[in-house]
Amino acid sequence: MAAEMAMLNVRMEREKRERGNRILAELGYTPSQYVRAVWDRLIDGGLHGAKAQVEAAMTPARTPEQQAEIDRKLEALERGDALFLEFAESVGLDPSTHTPLPDSEDELADARYAYLSEKYGW
Repeated sequence: MAAEMAMLNVRMEREKRERGNRILAELGYTPSQYVRAVWDRLIDGGLHGAKAQVEAAMTPARTPEQQAEIDRKLEALERGDALFLEFAESVGLDPSTHTPLPDSEDELADARYAYLSEKYGW
């Protein structure tokens, strides 16, 4: 018995559709064949494999200049992390025992008061 077929409608700019269709035709495929192949890979990859595929496909293409700027910022963050760890070590702090600050201002004020009370014996 043949599988029940369904139709998928996708909206996109006409020029994008036409350019994509031309490329697929040059490769010897139809848009339907391509979409079915994408769906098959998505299904075969399971949730974790699919997540990586979808995220890769949904990530916008970057120019070399944009990627260089992203890389520069990531390197700066890494240098900042290293500087913080160096500072913490120099003053005897153990970053692994860090407790995150509370989200609300009331909790933060209470935590500050408790710290000062303990420190100064209030």
